[in-house]
Amino acid sequence: MRTASLRVIPCLTAHVSGPDAVAGPVYIVLVLPIGLAAYFGGFGPGLLSTLLTTLGAEVVLLEPVGGLFGAPLRMRLGLLMLGVIGVLVSLAARPLPKPFSVQALLDAVRRTLDTALV
Repeated sequence: MRTASLRVIPCLTAHVSGPDAVAGPVYIVLVLPIGLAAYFGGFGPGLLSTLLTTLGAEVVLLEPVGGLFGAPLRMRLGLLMLGVIGVLVSLAARPLPKPFSVQALLDAVRRTLDTALV
C-alpha cells in the first residue's frame, strides 16, 4: 500500500500542475560550476560564479531570449532559486572560523606588550 501511494503522489502532482510545470530549463545542472568554484576557491569565487551563472542563464535560457520580464513566472522563480542555492553553496564552502581560545588571546596580549615595551 505504501509503495502505491508513493507512485500516486507524483502522478497527481503532475496532473494538477499541468504539463507546463515540468517543461523548461533544468537549473540544477548549473549548480555544478558554482559548487566547483566555491569548493576550490572559497566564498568569493563561489559568489562570482553564482553571479556569472545566473546572468548567463538569464540571457541564454529565459524566453524570450535575453528578457527577464517577459519570461513566465516559473522560469523567473527557477532563476531566483538558482541564485539562492548558489549563495548558500558559497556560504557552505567558506572556511570555518577557528575556535576561540583563551590561551591564544593571552599569547597575543603578551606579544603585543612585549613589542610595546621593547
